Amino acid sequence: MVKGGVDKKKLIELVNRPELFEQTNFSYVTEDSFYSALLLDVASYQCNEEEAIEIWSLICEHHGHLSRELNRDIDFFVSILDYFTHINQKLDNPVIIEINVLKRNKMLAMKDSLTGLFNRRYLDSAMEKEFKRAKRYQGFFSILLLDLDNFKGINDSKGHLFGDKILRELGKYLLEECREEDTACRYGGEEFCIILPETTSAGAINFAERLRINLHENEFFEKNNVTFSGGIATYPEHASTIIDLFHCADKSLYLAKYAGKDRIINNYKYHRRFARFEKSWSVFYYPLDEEFPKDRNEFITQEVSLGGLRFESSEKMTVDDRLMLHIYPIDNKNESIKIVGIIRRIRNLPNECFEYGTEFFDLKAEQYNRMKKVLPES
Repeated sequence: MVKGGVDKKKLIELVNRPELFEQTNFSYVTEDSFYSALLLDVASYQCNEEEAIEIWSLICEHHGHLSRELNRDIDFFVSILDYFTHINQKLDNPVIIEINVLKRNKMLAMKDSLTGLFNRRYLDSAMEKEFKRAKRYQGFFSILLLDLDNFKGINDSKGHLFGDKILRELGKYLLEECREEDTACRYGGEEFCIILPETTSAGAINFAERLRINLHENEFFEKNNVTFSGGIATYPEHASTIIDLFHCADKSLYLAKYAGKDRIINNYKYHRRFARFEKSWSVFYYPLDEEFPKDRNEFITQEVSLGGLRFESSEKMTVDDRLMLHIYPIDNKNESIKIVGIIRRIRNLPNECFEYGTEFFDLKAEQYNRMKKVLPES
């Protein structure tokens, strides 16, 4: 529709920018800022929308006048330059940017030079655009935060140049795996964010798991033991603002790290893979690498689930320590359940005591079924 004598579609054709408002780098453009944004982009002239409409109308009239006077079709950019040089002299030194140079510079400004993905600045504008679209049309979208596991250790052991190579390869991988409508960005360091338009939380989980599993089948990543953890949040199911959406995804990512890495968690507020029960069971334990331990320590569980257990102990252990657990859920101490556990969380308690969160590792079907029998409705 023509507004103020200037048709939007015709104007975009005249400046040879058919893709202008399909590119997310113009996501700040709204219905009320089209003409002023285009004028700033093409001629570096800043004004309000009302003035911009008038200027574009005058430029179009001037373009028609020049074409008629010279009896040939004049390049529209010549008309813009002539307008600002001889008619509207508010610009002392008008600069009309060559469109391919402009495209290249804008692309460089919004890309991360190492990974080839979009950068944080671009992510912010793309998120704002997607949020406004979903809110306006009562739609939905998801975001996926990814963080490389143990990346500091890779940098320390193999050097930062190799670390950069991993980031570059991951950038290529994400570009290949993402859909055309998705937006993959480097969020910072070894952390990445993918915007998934019109994607439910279930769809985001499927997408993220496919990314994670396919990474294991990639020769380069598999050879170098590269994995990532991920956190998902969906608008408006999990959050109603951009800040809260990122907070939710970030917390989900943190839980994925805590739960053992190389996994995806969706919405930390409701995430609980297994029901937990307050149980006081006896557990004998010793370090997994001690095939014939001299001493067997004991603790009483405070909370138990099919995925792990929580206990307190005065013995000092560290995150990722592996223990052989002999769990006695019944009084008969001759019938223990042997399970490998990994320390995932540590909290300092008074009196030089510690609270440990332990995850069961490589649980076999027989172990799982025995645990299930002794936990109510698990």
